[in-house]
Amino acid sequence: MAKLFLVTHGIVTVSSPRWNVNFPVKQVCVTYTPDNYNGWAIAQYVDSSEIGEFNQERANTFALDAESKLRIPLRDPA
Repeated sequence: MAKLFLVTHGIVTVSSPRWNVNFPVKQVCVTYTPDNYNGWAIAQYVDSSEIGEFNQERANTFALDAESKLRIPLRDPA
C-alpha cells in the first residue's frame, strides 16, 4: 500500500517495495505530483534497503527539490 504525504504544492507518494526481472533488488517509487500540472509528476526509484523511514520532512524536501526542477524562473524584463 502506498503512503501519501500532503506537501505545500501537491502530493508525494511512496509506493510499496516491488521488484521485477530487470531490478532484482526491491525498489520503491517516490513520486511528486504538483497541484497545477495536469497530472505531470516527477518520480525517483530507490532501492528499498536505502529508503529507510520516509516521513513528512523527507516528503517536503523531495517536493522542494522536484519543484525546483519543474519551475523555470522568469527573467526580469528589464
